[in-house]
Amino acid sequence: MDERNLFKFKEPFEAKIFGLFYEEIIFQYLKNVKQLNVIRGKPKIFIDDIPKEVADTTKFSSREYFLLDGFIDLSDKEGIKCCYVYEAKCWSLWNETLRDLIQKLPQMYAGRCYFNKEPYDVKKFILFWCPTKGEQEQEIEKIEEEVNNKLKQIREKRQNIKVPEVFSCLSIFKIIVECLENKNEDQYKWFSDVINNNREKINRFFNKLY
Repeated sequence: MDERNLFKFKEPFEAKIFGLFYEEIIFQYLKNVKQLNVIRGKPKIFIDDIPKEVADTTKFSSREYFLLDGFIDLSDKEGIKCCYVYEAKCWSLWNETLRDLIQKLPQMYAGRCYFNKEPYDVKKFILFWCPTKGEQEQEIEKIEEEVNNKLKQIREKRQNIKVPEVFSCLSIFKIIVECLENKNEDQYKWFSDVINNNREKINRFFNKLY
């Protein structure tokens, strides 16, 4: 099953409908398939925690912040607070390449976030996106490698600033294909529930117009 041929939302209406529930697909995938402690809520990345090497932060106040889409708690029993965070940019009509997109996300270089007013070290930044411009797997891997090399350079150059240890990028369409191909497995059965629940909501809305 080829993700590039299976999902082509050419109409704004289709893209908007998909936008209503793709974050729930991501949440359930991380929770049930990857078995991660994903918690609902939006972590904050403050401007002061973004390295100056990747963004001009002088035009912002020090207390301005970005809200991310997801938080995965990795804190251990000894009280060390650390996490993965993720951003979901899955608008299927975006006329941007992955390389263009990451230029607009300086927050992915921040090594500290705040969740429920508590500081956490960010171990990994995950970007979920739609491969709308036909990027090949090799190009995605190349971009991941470039970002991870940049993170390494910042760590080596400025040991007093925190940056994530790893950056990774995942296609939302690849996740959907995986769910469809394994829909009878226990850890993927939530996928049908998400689709059916949202189908019912859409049907109820249109039924009100009759």
